[in-house]
Amino acid sequence: WLHTTGATDATVLILAPPGTGKAAAVGRLAHRLGRPVVLCNLMELFDSEEPSRQLDNLLRICEAQRDCVIYLDKLDKALA
Repeated sequence: WLHTTGATDATVLILAPPGTGKAAAVGRLAHRLGRPVVLCNLMELFDSEEPSRQLDNLLRICEAQRDCVIYLDKLDKALA
């Protein structure tokens, strides 16, 4: 879809129960796009002693990668 529409930026939300292949799907998408994956476990980020510093680090990594696929794992649990 991204290649046929010419889109350069996109947001995809994948909602599925645990163990159904979300991480694998993200990996395949990144591979197909030729972009690296930046993985962030949000539960670990928010449970850390300095979540704001960890979030700054995540954003710096994403900016350095520029064109990357960002996988925010455990989003549902972090927002619960």
